[in-house]
Amino acid sequence: MIMVRAASVILAFAVVGFAADERETTNIAPNTGLEQAGQEKLSGGWTGKLPKGWGCYDNTPAEVGVSDKIYHSGKCSAYLKIIKFKGDDRVNTAITVGKTRGYNSPDAIVVKPNTKYYYSFYIKGGGFTRKINVIPWGFKADGTGRDRKFTSVGVVPTEKWTHHVGSFTTKAETGRVVLMFHVYAKQDRGAKMNAIFFIDDVYLGTSEAAAKAEVPAAKQPTPAVPVFVPVPEIKIPPGTSVGYEPVKPGTVRIWDTNKKYMRKMPSGRALKDRPKWSPVPYGKTDYKPRGDLMLENEYFFLFCFSNKGDSINFMPKDVLDPKRLGIVDSNEIYKVFQNERGLRDFGHGTLTDPKILKYTSKEIVIEHSGEGRKSRKPVTTTYRVQGGKCWLEVKAIENVNQQGMHGKSRICAFVRKNHDEFILDGKRTTWPGKASNIHAPADTIGIINFKRGLRGVVGTMTFLTSMPGFEKSKLTYLGFHIDRFWEDWLPHDSPSCGAQYVQIKGKAIIAALNYKGVWEREDIVKPIAAGETYTSKFVAKYPGKWRVVGFVVTEKDYKPRERVATRDIPESYKTPIKGKYHYSTVEIKKAGEKFTFKSPVAGTLDYLLIYLYDRTENTPKGVFTPMGVYRQAILGEKAKETKGETTPKVLKKISKKLRRIR
Repeated sequence: MIMVRAASVILAFAVVGFAADERETTNIAPNTGLEQAGQEKLSGGWTGKLPKGWGCYDNTPAEVGVSDKIYHSGKCSAYLKIIKFKGDDRVNTAITVGKTRGYNSPDAIVVKPNTKYYYSFYIKGGGFTRKINVIPWGFKADGTGRDRKFTSVGVVPTEKWTHHVGSFTTKAETGRVVLMFHVYAKQDRGAKMNAIFFIDDVYLGTSEAAAKAEVPAAKQPTPAVPVFVPVPEIKIPPGTSVGYEPVKPGTVRIWDTNKKYMRKMPSGRALKDRPKWSPVPYGKTDYKPRGDLMLENEYFFLFCFSNKGDSINFMPKDVLDPKRLGIVDSNEIYKVFQNERGLRDFGHGTLTDPKILKYTSKEIVIEHSGEGRKSRKPVTTTYRVQGGKCWLEVKAIENVNQQGMHGKSRICAFVRKNHDEFILDGKRTTWPGKASNIHAPADTIGIINFKRGLRGVVGTMTFLTSMPGFEKSKLTYLGFHIDRFWEDWLPHDSPSCGAQYVQIKGKAIIAALNYKGVWEREDIVKPIAAGETYTSKFVAKYPGKWRVVGFVVTEKDYKPRERVATRDIPESYKTPIKGKYHYSTVEIKKAGEKFTFKSPVAGTLDYLLIYLYDRTENTPKGVFTPMGVYRQAILGEKAKETKGETTPKVLKKISKKLRRIR
């Protein structure tokens, strides 16, 4: 009996030894024990060190790395840690055995077609309640033709190492594969912030026995390292004021949101959470924030969130209805260091708690550092918010020389002092046919981004400028992108005026000109004779100096088809249309007047671009214009007293009329 048992033990050891040898000789997975030195290049927004021979799914950025504190065998394991969520509270990310970014994969693992493969792995982790999907992704031999239709293994990682085995059969066209550890979950309903899993002893090959063979565990380091460290809950001290109230006209406020926002573009969620905000006491410059800071005046919010995947947000308000807190735009404002070779380092998120340099009921000045996307160095500026002023003032402190703002709109313009604007339209003459940067022409005093809101939302002008001389710098330009823009009734369309940048020369200014009816693009597409006058349907909402710019297409340029209806977009409009802009200035004495455009040439009047350019003595107090902002914020001129009524009073009078005007 003893001899039989001894023989069984010897046989078992022989089988295990054979499987271990076969595992080593048939394993085609790279760097399976994570002992190989070196690392792969990470995509933007990702942090950590990607193991040699491994890859990631470039969707929601995460933290990846090699741990020498937690491992199954050997002395290392690979890990993925959730550090941010997307705007819809979801995370969609993965680490892969085999090189890929999740799309084309020319360096993925080479496999044979029509062949059965087995895979296995050890995994542990914490912070997950939804299964991680472990699935092979196939590609053609050249790395194209992504195929995700393979059988998968689902597992919820626990704090103990568990061994899992799966299999799949390649197809006739399969030449390469990666083994993907894919996380798709909602925050706190599938995965928590800082949720993490570790992977070790991966096998991929044709041997079923090798895949199923257990790998002996190594002695673990002491003391044991915690697997999952949850984000500590922020505790609000007893007696702290909580709750939001809109600021009064002419005043400012800093709010502690009492939460660190790590999701992508978190501004909308933060605004919904405003009943949980706490006001920072005026004068308290040594304040230690519990959460992310929100700066406010009656024109806009500035949100200094923690998520380092995006730049912080500048959010113009609906000045017609401040109590409703209608946000008419959420603009990602970029602070950048660009070197002589054109390489750029964006300051993302909030690296450390902002320093409050000055804080009264009339003025806020903070020092804010974003994390350099490439360098990881602090990219530091000051931000100044004033009561009764519609603009944000930015000054460079460290590792920054350029200020930008997000675009994705159809039309932008370089505004030129005493000269005609230089209009850039992604669907007309100025689109160069490829993604490119357009530098500022001479005499530019600023850049306007004309953003047309979705139906029922106020359209805005955002004005970006800096001190005189900025227009001569190669750091001042506008980018044409292939990205799609959003408009009222139009489908998502491209190309777009993607982003605008100025050199920070002394200081940069970002102004929110967010009044309903402050600009309009009136689409016409009708024949017009030389000397003929067209009267707009658009009605002036405010007295002042307005610019009226007509885009006329002549027979020399292009003859577009007539639109069947206002909302119909001819097929021909999907390519840029050539034509010329013709400019004029119209002074409106009182609200309700229409605009006229006299064409100097015969052709087709495609559209009119109409916007409030400068003030007159009848312009309501508090209604800002690009020229008014430039004179006050850049040239230092004092605001001129006008006969017009104050903004809240005049806006209440006309708000009912505006509801029926798009």
